Amino acid sequence: GRDGFPGLSGEKGLPGIPGKTGRQGLPGLSGSKGGAGLPGRPGLKGVPGEN
Repeated sequence: GRDGFPGLSGEKGLPGIPGKTGRQGLPGLSGSKGGAGLPGRPGLKGVPGEN
């Protein structure tokens, strides 16, 4: 069968907020993972041969 479609890539996280008075900003949120790819359709069966 043909391969399933690949999963969508996750969105990038937001950049960190800059900190006040020299403190470091908070780290950006990590992007969520993309969904798993759809399973491929089964291949077509072969035509039986004549005797």
